[in-house]
Amino acid sequence: MATWVSNADPVDVENGVRARIFNGDGTAFGNEFQVNSVTAGNQLKPSVAMAADGSFVVVWESQAQDGEGAGVFGQRYTAIGAKEGLEFQINQTTAKDQKTASVAMAADGSFVVTWTSDEGAAFGNEIYARRYDTAGAAIDDEFRVLNPGATFGIMGNQRDSMVTLTDGGGFIITFTSEGSGLNDGSGAGVYARRFDAAGLPIEASFLVNTGEKIGNQDNASIAANASGNFIVAWTSQDQDTSASGVYAQGFTIPLSAPPVLTPPTGLVGYVENQGGVFLDTTIVVTDADSVDLQSATITIGGYFAGQDSLEFIDQNGITGAFNTVTGILTLIGQASIANYQTALRSVTYTNGSDQPNTSDRPITISLSDGVSSGSILRTVKITAVNDLPIVGVTNSTLIFAEDGAAVAIDAALTITDLDNADITGATITLNGLVGAEDTVSFTNQGTISGTFAGNVLTLTGTASKTDYQAALRSITFQSTSNPPTPDRWLILWSMMAAATVWWSLARFKFLRSMILLWSRRRAR
Repeated sequence: MATWVSNADPVDVENGVRARIFNGDGTAFGNEFQVNSVTAGNQLKPSVAMAADGSFVVVWESQAQDGEGAGVFGQRYTAIGAKEGLEFQINQTTAKDQKTASVAMAADGSFVVTWTSDEGAAFGNEIYARRYDTAGAAIDDEFRVLNPGATFGIMGNQRDSMVTLTDGGGFIITFTSEGSGLNDGSGAGVYARRFDAAGLPIEASFLVNTGEKIGNQDNASIAANASGNFIVAWTSQDQDTSASGVYAQGFTIPLSAPPVLTPPTGLVGYVENQGGVFLDTTIVVTDADSVDLQSATITIGGYFAGQDSLEFIDQNGITGAFNTVTGILTLIGQASIANYQTALRSVTYTNGSDQPNTSDRPITISLSDGVSSGSILRTVKITAVNDLPIVGVTNSTLIFAEDGAAVAIDAALTITDLDNADITGATITLNGLVGAEDTVSFTNQGTISGTFAGNVLTLTGTASKTDYQAALRSITFQSTSNPPTPDRWLILWSMMAAATVWWSLARFKFLRSMILLWSRRRAR
């Protein structure tokens, strides 16, 4: 598979990315073809990677396509060169330039892209990366290679990154760095950083060109074997006593026993609206050959965005960040086994919905010592609760004029129920009525019928919340006495669907117009 930039394409009149597939014997498989779908501006610096089945992905730098400066875009293909899906944007940060992309693809078709971003102008150029699954969907957001999860970068300039994958889903990124934040003591130096299968850094970035540090060392290339051992080659200025030379260094990754996590048995129970529950307060962490651990991930299986969340308070050099898109809590920071054990014991699960999906949530807890990882599975079982209907009343003063028509007790009353569409019944107890003077009335409507027994009105019939709201709003009060008893409080106590109790006060004033008129006549 070969890609290149061409300015002679009949469709893309500016620089564009082209490619051609080759068989194993070096013969061409079909004709060359254009990769980029958007042809405005220049498309430059392509990088290509292939999966075990021959499918491949091409990434490149496209100018002005993401709305500002250059951006990084990609296109997936089948083994015969048919496009899989549409051209897609990789960088999420669009300020200034995102450029010089590199891609590596695993045997299963998942891939990692890395590039240089000019966005962090206060700190200099920075290296970013993003992971994608076998279907070409982003696994997580873009992240800084030198400072993952932070809102700030590293001083100086990092550029010319390249990525390679290791078996098990890990990857290694090399880059050139120069300036005050990270340098080899002279000009530019070549650095590398390793990441595990969860996208977490295994250790801090390290200097590759450990021998020669005079002048610039840059333009690195990297390759790794199945064991994770890797070799980096780069250009070194003046090291071979005549202009630039090419140098390389190999790295062997020592075998490591993974961390062991021992959980209790049984499910983690969560009842709707109860607040956070600990995933595991007795988890035990051991590691046969490591004193410190580097990172952990807690992943919610069957994640429901907007409902599920994991909460963690930073502690003992360990910082946490929960991704609300993927449902993954990431803990980062070199700390002792005891501190990571305490940190994992403090993680809580919460469901913020009043209508939670009650399917079990399998939660994977994975812990890395920087070289290898161990994991366990905990399952959260969710129990939903029938939320109580809520009646809202105005509590304003209701004025009834003597000899006037019946008035609604509360014409603006509201009913809400978070997890039920229908109401099955209601009882309204009216305390404060004055003997035979007062009359409370209700007319049957729809499927809702009402019966009085003393001062209790009972409504029956299954109907919507809207219908019951209208029914309660239709209850009226009238006084037939001349003159009526003066102002009083009428207390209403209602039970909705035998599920919730509410009460309100409504004050009735009587305009005693007849008495006032009689008093004026006597005065004459």
